[in-house]
Amino acid sequence: MNIERAGFPRPLARPRKDRRMNISPRLNAFLRDMEFPATKDDLVREAERDGLSLKDQAVIRDLPAHNFNARWEIRYLVEGRAELVGAASAA
Repeated sequence: MNIERAGFPRPLARPRKDRRMNISPRLNAFLRDMEFPATKDDLVREAERDGLSLKDQAVIRDLPAHNFNARWEIRYLVEGRAELVGAASAA
């Protein structure tokens, strides 16, 4: 799938390791166990049901309203957002 056609903003470059937002082990396990495709609302509802931390729930709530086909799409957005935040704070 072409990421631009899926409606995702393209990060400026692959996030540098020192600027990547680390996905918590619990959020990673949640995404691994989640059934896809899933909407943002599905993710929020299941995160609350599974008792994810408020920080992990905030990461999910900050995602765009979208139908996600795989967990890599979520990781891509989370890591890309960390790169953009890092670039803005360096300027």
